[in-house]
Amino acid sequence: MGFFNSVPEDEDEVARPSWRGPDDTVMGAILPLNLVLGANEGAAVALREIIVHPEGGMLDIYAVARRADASARQWKAIRSSMNSGCERAEYTNAAKRSLRLGVLFRDGSRATTVDCPVDLRFSDDDEEPRPPILGLWRHAEDLSTDEHEYVSMRYWLWLWPLPPSEPFKLIVEWPAAGLEESAVEIDGAAVSELTAYTRNYWR
Repeated sequence: MGFFNSVPEDEDEVARPSWRGPDDTVMGAILPLNLVLGANEGAAVALREIIVHPEGGMLDIYAVARRADASARQWKAIRSSMNSGCERAEYTNAAKRSLRLGVLFRDGSRATTVDCPVDLRFSDDDEEPRPPILGLWRHAEDLSTDEHEYVSMRYWLWLWPLPPSEPFKLIVEWPAAGLEESAVEIDGAAVSELTAYTRNYWR
């Protein structure tokens, strides 16, 4: 018996269920969009692209805000609302004024970030939710100036399952920044067609 034989072997890693994110072994296909979902004098939200996977799509969202004539209190609330995205509305008052996004399909089914787990990667919920879902995968903050007069946040949102091959709506609202509800139409067929261009890294 060797010295290190007593070290336990790693347990086999359990595959991530598709509702919690894309397969790490698959390279998604990119659908460039550069769509402004909503904007006012102090804030804007845009969809840069959708990274299409066989089981769903990763939405690359940018939210930007500038202080302009906002008071110190208002500016703090706007910045805080960017970090409280994807918290369930009943959990915190901040979440009720946070940036939120949703999808609406022609059959009436819908999903919103308000209803999603806080972070799909770290969710300990093993029960598969009722589809569709739109959940936070990860986010990154970029403070673009030393004075913090301008701030941006990038979100990657996982849409599961893959949307149907027909137009659907992507809806945004950002109460803290005064951004009223607005919607853009996404071509679901263009999303679905890109599944043919996804590739496994090793096959």
